[in-house]
Amino acid sequence: MIESYLAGSRHLKLALMLVDCRIPPTESDRMMKEWLDHYGIPNAVVLTKADKLSKNKLNQALKTSAEQLRTKETIAFSAITGFGKDAVLSRIRQAIAQDPTQ
Repeated sequence: MIESYLAGSRHLKLALMLVDCRIPPTESDRMMKEWLDHYGIPNAVVLTKADKLSKNKLNQALKTSAEQLRTKETIAFSAITGFGKDAVLSRIRQAIAQDPTQ
């Protein structure tokens, strides 16, 4: 059901993949990212719980996730501290602005 919505919605501007930054991307994460890319669905990876890691470990998590999910776009985010909120909102605005029908 969700597959048909994601693959068939002409109104979908961006899919945000939420991935826990404390663990490396899972096989399910990799499969989802590949699926989104295969169907040409614009997407960005958001690493959640960024407040739980040190700066060095968070940078490593960003690098690892980008490599394993084959993306250049990873955004660190914390719902607790608000870290990364502006980056996520900026990415959403960018996706909306890229569509000439909006």
